[in-house]
Amino acid sequence: MVNYSCSTCHKIFKQKGHYDSHLLRKRPCVKDDTIDKLIERKVEEILQSKTHTEPNVNILKHIKYVDLFAGIGGFRYGIEEFQRKNPKFQFECIKTVDIKKDALNTYNLNFGEENKPCDIRTVKDLPHFELLCAGFPCQPFSSAGKKEGFDDATRGNLIYEVIRICTESNPSFLVLENVSNIEKLQNGAILQRIIQEFTDIGYAMSYKTINSMDVGLAQDRERTFIFGTKTTAVSPNIILKLQHSKQVISDIIDVSDKHTDIPKQFLDTLLSRDPVSLYGMSIKDKRGGDKNLHSWDINYHGTTTTRQRDLLNAILKERRKKTWAKAKEIVWMDGMPLTTPEIETFTKYTGLQDDLDDLTEKGYLTLEHPKDLVDGKREYKETSPKGYNICKGKLSFPISKVLDPKGYCPTLTATDSSKLAVYNAGTIRRLNKTELCRLCGFPERLKIADSANMYDLFGNMVCPPVVTSILECIFG
Repeated sequence: MVNYSCSTCHKIFKQKGHYDSHLLRKRPCVKDDTIDKLIERKVEEILQSKTHTEPNVNILKHIKYVDLFAGIGGFRYGIEEFQRKNPKFQFECIKTVDIKKDALNTYNLNFGEENKPCDIRTVKDLPHFELLCAGFPCQPFSSAGKKEGFDDATRGNLIYEVIRICTESNPSFLVLENVSNIEKLQNGAILQRIIQEFTDIGYAMSYKTINSMDVGLAQDRERTFIFGTKTTAVSPNIILKLQHSKQVISDIIDVSDKHTDIPKQFLDTLLSRDPVSLYGMSIKDKRGGDKNLHSWDINYHGTTTTRQRDLLNAILKERRKKTWAKAKEIVWMDGMPLTTPEIETFTKYTGLQDDLDDLTEKGYLTLEHPKDLVDGKREYKETSPKGYNICKGKLSFPISKVLDPKGYCPTLTATDSSKLAVYNAGTIRRLNKTELCRLCGFPERLKIADSANMYDLFGNMVCPPVVTSILECIFG
């Protein structure tokens, strides 16, 4: 085998982007390095040779990207995993942006950086980059929020900052993430408006709602991903091919954690029941159903009689009927207080008032005025008489749900992920960091900043495996 010792040949190969030491060892070299044109012609022959079919694995595709609304690094971990699987790609994060101190402290702790909290409105004059990632604020578009969309001046309009950065920097690719409700808001007008804004600045756009369960996670988390390229749009149908083996809760439980921080009274009340009967059960008073426990079902606020429990269940059902809103001359809401005369129309017996007073004193009921809608906000209508209402929602108890080992975790949110629990080693406890990482697809080595609320962080993140799957569609 003849070595390529000619420096001129080396130079020409490198200039043409085809430098490959393995190739150079296999090809004969033109010895007369004074005849540059002959050398160049010979090199061209080699490069164009039909026998040269070996891929040039030494050429790296270097892709610079920005991580906007970065949170704890869901996009970045997803990118790193894609790079690990596809070593011909090399990604470099040139800018990380988030305004939340705790999230950014956690991000810095894990990536060894010193990013400062930053308002995206101040981000200007970025160096060249090819990929923009942004999990822009979901609250304006969430079904759990006020659904104000672009009318939320503080957060809803931040998508325009992303558009501005794309206009200024002209990246080749963009991947955006938001709640799936964005597809339904204003009958889809919000999403189409976003699509059109990016189309107007030269992007081929598409979108797809992806459930994290479809990439092998045990969390039922639907998010809408919006893709943009400067060439051909990414086909959403490609995503459907990215099916992985599904996990369930039993696969993610950290069996070594036998500690519980649930208050003893509440824990003892739950453990007095068959643990299996608790699997998949929600614990809240404002909803019914076979998979729900009410505080009166477990006598959490004090002992109740069968008659009192029947009364509470009747009030729970009746308070949602629209006829009561009409009678009270208010805009209907899901759960209105009912006066004693109103309750007597569907439940009447001797001692009814005594039961209402007892249940109110124990905390199962509250006595309040109805609320009406005034200038878009709910306000008490104090000119209407007070009535009895169910007063405990899903966040009123130490935990709101015991996860079924054979089922999935509901969508983690900042408000209630701390209320989800598992049964392990004879006790019930909240999800720990290891389990949260497994549910979301983060590496278990992830560190949480000392000042941060772990549950808030995991309620506001992008699942890395979803990002990895998307990159496989874009670059694979």
